[in-house]
Amino acid sequence: MEPRYEPLGVEGRWQQTWEAEGLYNADVDASRVPYVDAHPPPNVTGELHIGHALQLAIGDTMIRWKRMQGFNALFQPGYDHAGISTQNVVEKVLLEEGTSRQELGREKFEERVWEWLHEYGGKILNQFRRMGASLDYRRTRFTMDEGYVRAVMRWFVHLYGKGYIYRANRIINWCPYHETSLSDLELEHEDTDDTLSTIRYPLADGDGYIAIATVRPATIPADVAVAVHPDDERYKHLIGREVIVPWTENRVPVIADERVERDFGTGALKITPGHDPTDFAIGRDHGLPEPSVIGPDGRVTAAGLEGLTQKEADEKILAWVKERGQLTQAMADTTARLEDLRKQKAASDARAATFRSLVAKLRSMIDAGQLKVVIRNGRMIIALPNDILFDSGRTEVKADGKVGLLRVEYRPWAREIDIAHTPKPDQTGESMARNFLLSGLAEAPSVTVNGRPAEARRIGQDFQIALGSP
Repeated sequence: MEPRYEPLGVEGRWQQTWEAEGLYNADVDASRVPYVDAHPPPNVTGELHIGHALQLAIGDTMIRWKRMQGFNALFQPGYDHAGISTQNVVEKVLLEEGTSRQELGREKFEERVWEWLHEYGGKILNQFRRMGASLDYRRTRFTMDEGYVRAVMRWFVHLYGKGYIYRANRIINWCPYHETSLSDLELEHEDTDDTLSTIRYPLADGDGYIAIATVRPATIPADVAVAVHPDDERYKHLIGREVIVPWTENRVPVIADERVERDFGTGALKITPGHDPTDFAIGRDHGLPEPSVIGPDGRVTAAGLEGLTQKEADEKILAWVKERGQLTQAMADTTARLEDLRKQKAASDARAATFRSLVAKLRSMIDAGQLKVVIRNGRMIIALPNDILFDSGRTEVKADGKVGLLRVEYRPWAREIDIAHTPKPDQTGESMARNFLLSGLAEAPSVTVNGRPAEARRIGQDFQIALGSP
């Protein structure tokens, strides 16, 4: 006998034996109650990780338990096609062979994808087996199987017919290289240097202009409005008027929307619903059209710019507005962003200093037994010297001062105040006797201090609560 257990020579053999004997099989049996676990299919392009292992172990435990209870238990295996990942891997192989997806054509490319899937898709199932999962491997499905696709299509048509789902245009992430949509999870965001160009949009009545700042001049032909913040005094008088879009010379309205950042650029935003998520949302709320001027291959389709790259279109439009005296500024976007970041940091530092000062005052108030807590809209607000309010935004306040830890919890649904007052080890009960005021309640709340009932004595508009000796 081997001195220690070696799983490699045992578990694989028994897994094969139990599969061959059909112990994991789940066939139609009207005499037994069915129990089904469709295991979430992992991506065919990858390998199992610890999350898959945990999920699989829990599912396998449930299935084995149900089998022992007499259920006709099916543990359904499968794997996901991971569309863009698979396409990317196969295209890299084609590049190494000196060809491409475009040269092969759609049908030949699909054949190569299927070949790759058949070759590498088995890796996932082998890992299932290595873990000892009692899946019915005869029933393995792939999300691009003909029957699976047909079932999914039928269900979507059914939902559409019932009115539970609908079709509509949405702005999406688009990859011009693969010419396919991408989910947010498939994106990797990168900050890049760019040029922020300030361009004048003349008012349609000839009475001045409004300037916008953009890093994407190529999308100007798809502009359908210019938006400003409704509280921006610089532009309030322009809301409801019309401006003329450069290049196309279309007339579009000036609209008001709170999503416009007043401190970025000029504070006026060109609205291009077909090419920006924020613009898309603003356009939907204002009932604006959604034209697109960039094709699936990433090239511009606008009149006079057909077939140009976005960079080439940028240059052509900027030359057009510069020739007409409408280009007022073009600077590196990073400079503007760095300046914005510096301003944000300065504001953040100022807020942090204020916060530290408030905390110091709060601790001094606790130490002096003069803390006043205001209940406002179900939240606790600490009143500090000189009527400065520190809004906790919560129903619980914690503070650690010289007298020890103080925690106050307010339960608005029951008008209950629970106070925990913990002294420092070197302090006596005598020195811990403290009061604090509670304001903002019409009736006396139910109070406990360190788990014991306490009195809330009315003093004018407030209630005084004695913390007492711990």
